[in-house]
Amino acid sequence: MNVYALLVLLTIANSPPAIFYKSLSVSAFADPQSKSNATEFDVVSVKTCDPNAAAPGGRGGGPGATSPGRLRLECQPLSFLIQSVYLTYANGHLNPPGTYPTVEWSKESERLKWERFTIEAKADGTPPSAVMQGSMLQAILEDRFKLKAHYETREVPVYELVVAKGGSKLTPFKPGACVPFDWNSYPPPPLEPGQRRCESSTLKDGNGNWVLTVEATTLDDMVADLLHGLDPDRPVVNKTGLTGLFSFRLVYENHDDFVAGLKNTLGLELRAAKGPHRFLVIDHVERPTPNAASAIGNTPRPPN
Repeated sequence: MNVYALLVLLTIANSPPAIFYKSLSVSAFADPQSKSNATEFDVVSVKTCDPNAAAPGGRGGGPGATSPGRLRLECQPLSFLIQSVYLTYANGHLNPPGTYPTVEWSKESERLKWERFTIEAKADGTPPSAVMQGSMLQAILEDRFKLKAHYETREVPVYELVVAKGGSKLTPFKPGACVPFDWNSYPPPPLEPGQRRCESSTLKDGNGNWVLTVEATTLDDMVADLLHGLDPDRPVVNKTGLTGLFSFRLVYENHDDFVAGLKNTLGLELRAAKGPHRFLVIDHVERPTPNAASAIGNTPRPPN
């Protein structure tokens, strides 16, 4: 699954499938101020990519590839590597995009933000893919790139999701209708005969309207993975007080129509306010130190 493709679920011109995840607390994210204590790779190679060459897969570089005990990240920007460590795979778990802190770069470190690097690494044993792309990659960035970062919490403009006057119109989920997605059990276990997974999709109908269909979501999930795309400069905070799983269907034409539908169809509305928001600040980073003679790709070939 490419988690970067799931970041924005609401656009007027083109709307990809909506996927909802179990929300995680901020404690799920890696602590950038403490040295990673995770198992480390035995052999590591870090190479700078040619800045004039076309990046495989576009600006974001080639897709990350893992196999038992091996990691290869091809020509990926340093910003993507840092996101992998501190956000996407923080602490060895795949985390929902809508819960990420905002990343800020110091002037000193920003010059390397889009420089691309290929990292190949080999571990003893078979650690999980999320661990290799999280805490084990963190150790590489701290060691080879001298990465230093910290968290800050600031008061910023937000939207509060509240129950509209007249009450919620959400439909409680009926257990047994489908199998809800559990982010803490990824990849999901196989379904039993006769079971189906709960639906979360955004499709166009015959009239050109978007139809958002969601089964078995919490309001925290809705905020983290749907409403966070409404305004990138204004996080959304769940203040409804509603708990449990809900299902709903919302038909809308554009952004304003969607916001109106929240109130008219779901009985929810957005209220401008101020609230705390977390930032990950990149304080310092350097170009990587040279590879050791035993690094992957530097080992001499045996004689024929």
